[in-house]
Amino acid sequence: MSVQFRILIALLLAGTSALGATLSIGSVVCAPEQSVTLDVTWSAEGASATDVQFDIEYDSTALSITATFGKAAGAAAKVIQVSNPQTGRKRILITGLNQNLIGDGQLVVLTVSVKAGASGTQALKPGAAVWSDKAGKSTALAATNGAVDLGGK
Repeated sequence: MSVQFRILIALLLAGTSALGATLSIGSVVCAPEQSVTLDVTWSAEGASATDVQFDIEYDSTALSITATFGKAAGAAAKVIQVSNPQTGRKRILITGLNQNLIGDGQLVVLTVSVKAGASGTQALKPGAAVWSDKAGKSTALAATNGAVDLGGK
């Protein structure tokens, strides 16, 4: 086997665990003018993540969203920073002044308030999802949509 081929295989294997890290936004059923909570879960799949950042896109005419850190973020002694870079988009950063790894589990708890007149299924779409390691190297991660189903209302 040539040296170049061995290096290529090593690079591919090194990236395998990073490609497996996932972020999943939960789904829930509720009625208009109610507030519900749902989890954003993190599965490291071997990624040595010390920080995670992602956006959530949603219809701001139908929903209002707040975010607090979840058990996995708390166990790693992280804090949450939330911003609104534009209408209908939350940017969430889980970080800390430490290099503690973030374990699998509940990363963020979303409180979703459904506005009067909202109907149908309201999508919660993740975007720009990345994690970084102790050296500050960022890697994109797979993310799964969530939803608020208003039960046909």
